[in-house]
Amino acid sequence: MEIVDGLDRCEALETLLHERLQAATLSPSTWQISCLLRSDNLLILLHSPDISGLEPSQVLPLVQATLKQENRLSFYPRQVYLAVNGQYYDLTELSTQKSLKFSLLYPLNQYWQDGRGKLKSLLKTLPERTSKLRQPSSFLGLLGMGILLLGSLYALTRPCVVGNCEVIPQARKQAENALTFLATATSQKALFTGSEELTHSVALLQSIPRWSRYHTEARVLQATYQQSLNQLSAIVEAVEIAKQATSLAQNSRRNATQWQELQQLWQKALHKLSIVPLGSPLYPLASVKRREFQQKSVSVAQQIVAEQQAISRLKAAENTAKIATMRENMANSFADWQRVYATWKTAIASLQEITPGTSAYQPSRQLLATYLPQLAQAGKRKQKEEFAANIYQKAIAQAKLAEKSELSQQWSQAVIYWRNALNSIQQVPNSTFQSTQAQPLLSTYHVALNRAQTQLKTALTRQKLQKELDALCSQPSQVCDYQIGDRIIQIKLTPSYLQQVWNTALQAKVYGNVQIQIELLNHLSRFEQSLQSLAKRTGKAIKVYGTNGSLMAVYPVR
Repeated sequence: MEIVDGLDRCEALETLLHERLQAATLSPSTWQISCLLRSDNLLILLHSPDISGLEPSQVLPLVQATLKQENRLSFYPRQVYLAVNGQYYDLTELSTQKSLKFSLLYPLNQYWQDGRGKLKSLLKTLPERTSKLRQPSSFLGLLGMGILLLGSLYALTRPCVVGNCEVIPQARKQAENALTFLATATSQKALFTGSEELTHSVALLQSIPRWSRYHTEARVLQATYQQSLNQLSAIVEAVEIAKQATSLAQNSRRNATQWQELQQLWQKALHKLSIVPLGSPLYPLASVKRREFQQKSVSVAQQIVAEQQAISRLKAAENTAKIATMRENMANSFADWQRVYATWKTAIASLQEITPGTSAYQPSRQLLATYLPQLAQAGKRKQKEEFAANIYQKAIAQAKLAEKSELSQQWSQAVIYWRNALNSIQQVPNSTFQSTQAQPLLSTYHVALNRAQTQLKTALTRQKLQKELDALCSQPSQVCDYQIGDRIIQIKLTPSYLQQVWNTALQAKVYGNVQIQIELLNHLSRFEQSLQSLAKRTGKAIKVYGTNGSLMAVYPVR
């Protein structure tokens, strides 16, 4: 818009009207259009030598439609004049009149005489009115002055033009009250109420015209309050976004993507609040909302982390369960079942770490109902295999001790160890991996125990025989030596014993001591009876040898 001599020239509107009017006439015509804005009044002068196909009454609706469609200067009071072939039409009141009235445009030359030279020249070159129209008169001059007077009266009726300006204090008070009220506003309704008050304050300041001496002050306040109004709009938008986020958060079962969408809403709301600067009157309100939204955002961020962890743990549990099943199918030892049990336990631990409120929580409960029986079954099998392995190893250890005792001919210990080994190997549960290894050892340990018991019995018999032979051969001095074989007991009389018997018999005979001879015979008879009894009880033949190794007597088994 170009300003010339205190007038605002609407060049864009002139161009647009020229195009529309040119298109509306049937025959090519040359339109001259002038549009001026003075004292908030829009004046439009239309001139054309020919408007074929277009009635003068159709011009004003076309102008009005153009202004409305383009939203150009449509809010200004306007006057429209048309000049065609020397006839002049005042189109301003056409919408309220049933017929078009003619008027002479000459007074307009006086109304715009301080305007642009182009328009003044155009008005001077218009042809004289026809005989149907009245010649210019002093009455029309007065009419022009009346128009100017009415325009001046209109300008004086605008706010803050004459005298003191009450609009500015009113707008300032209303705005300050609104800002004070908004500083502690807690509800969305309160925000809307404050917004309406600020909007009204801005509207009051906008009503002060440019020719008012308070116009500059009004524009400064208007800019300040408009800035606050923009900030409040941002806060209201943030609250609306927060309300949407709160509504979406009512669904506690959300996946990670949905939680991220919710987080984006909170971040968007916080971004809206960030335009409120520190020194703004609305900063306290924005700070309260910012803290509230940040807490929500942090909570959602934590929920996103929990959701991601829950999904990760659910997948880890499922993968671990697959490994547990594979190990279970391939297990062939106690160590394998230990790994199976530990793997199921790891899978269940992952599920138990999933927090409620996540999308993975419900599926984790369903998997727990499946995995826990698997863990219990694996635990029982592990315990069974563990017991089998332990009892099997105990049997092996007892068998080794028994064999060691046999090497040292500790038959009583050997019998105890073999009995323990057999008892342990019999306790190995069936359907365990150790049972296949334990089964052959049952017969082996039975045979070994019987053998050890036989050897023990033999050893005990030998010990008893040795005891009897020791008693027989040492009465009171050493009578004989012995050697026990499997079937024969060899007894060798000692030279001292033979010499003593010989001397005693010889002396008794020389001295005729019958008593000594009888006692000697009784001694030899008891010795011989003991040997015969021993041979009978042991089942071993007894051979008695002299000093030179000659066989003196044989006591066979009877």
